[in-house]
Amino acid sequence: MFADPARIYADLTSTHNQSLRGLLLRADLPALWPWIASLVCLLTLVAARRCDRLLATTLVGLCAAAISPWSWGHHWVWITPLTVVVADRVLRRRQWAWLVPGVLLVATTPWVLALADPPDAAGPAVLTSGPLWFLVGNLYLVLFVTVLGLALWTGRSVSANPGREPIAGIGLWEDFRDWGSVPTWWEILAAKVAAFCPRGPGDLRDPVPSDQSRAC
Repeated sequence: MFADPARIYADLTSTHNQSLRGLLLRADLPALWPWIASLVCLLTLVAARRCDRLLATTLVGLCAAAISPWSWGHHWVWITPLTVVVADRVLRRRQWAWLVPGVLLVATTPWVLALADPPDAAGPAVLTSGPLWFLVGNLYLVLFVTVLGLALWTGRSVSANPGREPIAGIGLWEDFRDWGSVPTWWEILAAKVAAFCPRGPGDLRDPVPSDQSRAC
């Protein structure tokens, strides 16, 4: 697949490929893929170290879809936990810049994506060139880059937030060591959702005082 993505789909420049490599193939710049993919991985690592667990996990999942040789639209399942992240940033933390990925998330509906990436049986695309075609035809990537940029911009080192452990590398699951095993993504999602509820027995929220600001 790395050497010959045509085994998946005949048209390598098709907007069916919602990965970074697909974008570069459409721009006739395939040689840049390994270098840009490496840079994206590095930036994702930096951002993940500065964010809470759910956003860090979501960023890594989005990055995996972005740097894959071929990513269909349904491979971008990480927009589901991203919806929770965006809601948290906008509704609870009042970080209004996160409205931008919120709008992009709303746009990832089939009828919008089909304007530039229709099913094969539906005939030609409505959008075939221009800035709007580029935006809609690479919407998942645009969403990922926007979220990555916001994470780098609004995030800060966990060392500035006492009581928090680093959330990258070996220390990623330090706060969950009492669970006895590495938590699944839905357990992390449940912990994040619990942050909206009053404290009580079995609360899964981070052990951070309520008057203390959170990272990212």
